[in-house]
Order: sequence, then C-alpha cells, then structure tokens
Amino acid sequence: MYWPGGIVHPQALGVDFDAPSHADSAHDLPLRFKLQETEERTFRAVHCFYRNAHQALDFEETEMQAHAGGIEAVIPGTSIDVAWDLMIFFELRFGDGTATRWPDWRNGTPYLVIPTR
Repeated sequence: MYWPGGIVHPQALGVDFDAPSHADSAHDLPLRFKLQETEERTFRAVHCFYRNAHQALDFEETEMQAHAGGIEAVIPGTSIDVAWDLMIFFELRFGDGTATRWPDWRNGTPYLVIPTR
C-alpha cells in the first residue's frame, strides 16, 4: 500500500501470536511470536512496544530475540500495574528496509489489550 511520499506499508503476513489471557502484576510476562518468512520478505528485527493502558504514559520498547522456533520478548513485571490493563503492539522490520506494525491497523485495532490481575 502506498501513501503520500511513496512510503510502503507492507502487510504482515504469516504472523502467529497467541496473546496471554492475562498479565500478573509484578511478574514478568513472556511473549512468543512466530513469523513466516519468504524469499521476498525476510525479517531484520521485531520490536515489542508495551505500556499500561494509561494515555499519559509513553510506550516502552524491547527487541524480541530468537527462541525455540520463534522469537520472544519479556515484559518486566515492574511495568505491569494491576490498576491498568496492558497494551502491546509489534513493529516488524524487514530486510528490504521497510517496516510495519502488527496488529495491522487496516484490519482492526492496532494494538492488543491484555487484562491484568
């Protein structure tokens, strides 16, 4: 898809992510993500952005690391507050220099909400 200035926002195809049913306050939250690469589309990096669902807060970021057939990030328990649900989204950086977010804003809400307890 092309936007003013000719910037390409590629589709994030082949994403496999099962969101945790909840996040426990003060406990680290591991996130596991699988991506299907093709000859045309290889991944250079995947970053996870997260914050409590408090609009005055900035998102924190962590680069996901290769782990047992997929990639993984851990959201530190110190970033999880029982008073607020946790918002997350991912930035996929491709080998050709393009990038996109997942979940894709063209297909629904551009973030996931994980309830806290």
